[in-house]
Amino acid sequence: MEKTGLLLTCEHGGNDVPEDYSQYFQDMDELLNSHRGYDIGALHMAQSLSSMLRCPLVSTTVTRLLVDCNRSLHRKTLFSRVTRHLDEAQKKDILEKYYFPYRNEATGWVQALIREHGRVVHLSVHSFTPVINGRKRKTDVGILYDPKRPWEYKPGKELQEKLKKATGLRVWRNYPFRGWPDGLVAAFRKMYPDNRYTGIELEMNQQLYIDNNRSWGPLPEEVAACIKTC
Repeated sequence: MEKTGLLLTCEHGGNDVPEDYSQYFQDMDELLNSHRGYDIGALHMAQSLSSMLRCPLVSTTVTRLLVDCNRSLHRKTLFSRVTRHLDEAQKKDILEKYYFPYRNEATGWVQALIREHGRVVHLSVHSFTPVINGRKRKTDVGILYDPKRPWEYKPGKELQEKLKKATGLRVWRNYPFRGWPDGLVAAFRKMYPDNRYTGIELEMNQQLYIDNNRSWGPLPEEVAACIKTC
């Protein structure tokens, strides 16, 4: 991956509520601090990787409960149950202040890196809750990609194998989510051909972060080392 342009993004990096919309989040601290409010530990991982790999990071810390920057405009989950009742003027304001600036910055970096290097590898960093609807998830790390795109299949499989060997963790491909449904990565796939854009989502089990006193420990260094050799 070091021979191409490398970009990191973090779509659910925090649970910040802008002051203009704080009235809609009264008494919702528990919800905001849960996995529904943001991807716990994801920004820490993304920042560490950005520093170690010396590559740009585009991130947002506005809670996904205000607007989900990883969803396309037509998706029902773009706005959460907290904000979907707002009028069209309020929703437009949210999009213009928090959604479009993030998406445009990420797009700008992808375009710039393709111009400079001919191809870009985009790693979108996320984390997932260890238990959902009473069911425990079976992996520690998920590598998500579109298996129909050869330039994603090969590095995705290679990264899985290297991470398993380096960390001893359970590393699965396209689990706990599939790698091709709607999201920022999927949007870029529609914009750029396979040989110009490679999009992989890195999903980390939040339990690893929580059990280590809200630290990933040596995992960022291990992940970075594996990325460098893919």
